[in-house]
Amino acid sequence: MSMSYQVLIPDNITAKLETFALRERIRILSKIKEQLTEWPFPRGKVIRRVRYIRGTVFRLRVGGYRVFYYVKGDAVHVLEICSKKEADRYIASIRREQIPPEE
Repeated sequence: MSMSYQVLIPDNITAKLETFALRERIRILSKIKEQLTEWPFPRGKVIRRVRYIRGTVFRLRVGGYRVFYYVKGDAVHVLEICSKKEADRYIASIRREQIPPEE
């Protein structure tokens, strides 16, 4: 029996995705669907927990991009989708913020 997770992508992230090349956008969205709807928790190098921050945030690797998200109940909340280059800056920024705690 496998649980299904609903992936929630906020409008600002959807708008940002629109600026990506179509091919990259399709690749990122299909990887999100494939990896995060069944089991959005760490496994191998594809999904890792972001360490040293408050709250539990995960990172999904999609080629040169990173998808950051947290899981609450049966929903996966996407926080950011950015290039690998921008990922470190994003992690530094979320260290200062409070991610909603898990219930």
